Amino acid sequence: MEQKVTYRYLPHTADVRIEIEASSLEELLADSVAVVRELVVGASQVQDRRTIQVSLTATDVGDLVWKLIRMVLDQFNTEAFVPARLEIAAVTPVRLRGTLHGEPADAARHAAQPEVKALTRHDFLVEQTPPGWRAELLFDV
Repeated sequence: MEQKVTYRYLPHTADVRIEIEASSLEELLADSVAVVRELVVGASQVQDRRTIQVSLTATDVGDLVWKLIRMVLDQFNTEAFVPARLEIAAVTPVRLRGTLHGEPADAARHAAQPEVKALTRHDFLVEQTPPGWRAELLFDV
């Protein structure tokens, strides 16, 4: 199934800056996971071989997006887990329950990318817009 891309890279003098435009909060969260996948393995195919349960509570929607991206990056950096997709069971602007699908990193199948050190707070933005949701993310690479 072909997935519609709702994010784009924005010009930045250093690091990687990304804007996500989504029609729903669910789509924004799923696209946040897709962004991390692309940053860590490029266009490499990632299969659903392993799952990780996700249960996050946040102070606001920006904090929820922040915590999800940090969790996915931490799983990659500490467990070599490459995310394929996020399956959402329940979501509000301050809570997320779901399942992260993916697989262990495989150097033979997953293209190495520049190391993503962190999601930064600089220019971090999550906002509701008339057509849905928008996020601006800046990753330190």
